[in-house]
Amino acid sequence: MRTTPALACRSVPAHSAFGRWRRAALLLAFSLASTLAPGFGQIESRGKLTIVGPLEREEDLSAIAILGNAYLVGSDEGTKVQVLLPDPQDPSIYHVRPELDMTMLQSKTELDIEGIARFKDTNYFYVAGSHSLKRKLLEREATKKENLAALEEIIFEPSRFNIYRLEMDPRTLRPKSKDRIGLYALLAQDPVLQRFTQIPSKENGVDIEAIAVKGKDGDKLHLGFRGPVLRDNLVPIMVLDFNEPEDYELLYLDLDGLGIRELVKVKKGFLIIAGPSGGGRGDFLIYFWDGDDGVPDEGKRKSKLIFLGKLPTAPRAKAEGMALEEETDDHYDVVVVYDGVAGGLPERFRIPKRGT
Repeated sequence: MRTTPALACRSVPAHSAFGRWRRAALLLAFSLASTLAPGFGQIESRGKLTIVGPLEREEDLSAIAILGNAYLVGSDEGTKVQVLLPDPQDPSIYHVRPELDMTMLQSKTELDIEGIARFKDTNYFYVAGSHSLKRKLLEREATKKENLAALEEIIFEPSRFNIYRLEMDPRTLRPKSKDRIGLYALLAQDPVLQRFTQIPSKENGVDIEAIAVKGKDGDKLHLGFRGPVLRDNLVPIMVLDFNEPEDYELLYLDLDGLGIRELVKVKKGFLIIAGPSGGGRGDFLIYFWDGDDGVPDEGKRKSKLIFLGKLPTAPRAKAEGMALEEETDDHYDVVVVYDGVAGGLPERFRIPKRGT
């Protein structure tokens, strides 16, 4: 079941003219509803944060999680998980603690960290690499011949193909243990995804961008894909047990052609940040999802997908990391970090609930 502010119509490709019109109309309807009913559906800022200190890649923050009063953050161009602690005098300032940096692999090759998730209130955290290929960027000052040669090269970096499980010590903020699995072999054999494992991520290839944890034992992982976006605008969510990844399940959601940029466990389901599947610009929308499959079954969709609003973003900023600070009967309080801008522009938001 899909709930939208004012529209309910058949899904069409988002890149088509009608698809673009539909999303614009949906956002306009939601905006009008917010105007007519003050407080309804408005995602409100609760204050910007400042990060002070040596971030590994300060313009590439793509993941965040919470441990006590500390944040754990990761970069899609880096090789570490870093720890941020609040300033004792100013709670809007967080300091990087480089002595607590967690190097995941003894490698200079980027890990492409795209998600960090904590299991409930335990000390277990999961860190997801993108499991993606990439193509070299064109260089403005390069010759045409050099740029054409760059287009012909697809890069495979083994360090991107990992999921980590960390047991953190909340006192020292250091990992007590670290385990690792890789999913490339499973993806390469899957009847739906195997063809996309040979395509660069920004060209609708496999690109894991989000991770959330559900279940009694803390090992039921939900991996949200930015791509591929399939026929009928379906985007995959891979559900697996960290200890037995071979026994996985693929669920699908129709996000009107958008990919999943973040996935956060909340009561009764998940929050999703949906954004462009490729490298183009676009809106970043917040949805509530109840966790059920969105593939039509005899004309019905089992899943409940509720549009909660458009996330405010600065120019060139891409909302890619979100952590839940508090959930009440009326709203979710979250912190968001952005890729593509200096310092990650961390900001706290309040997202009103509706129909969840």
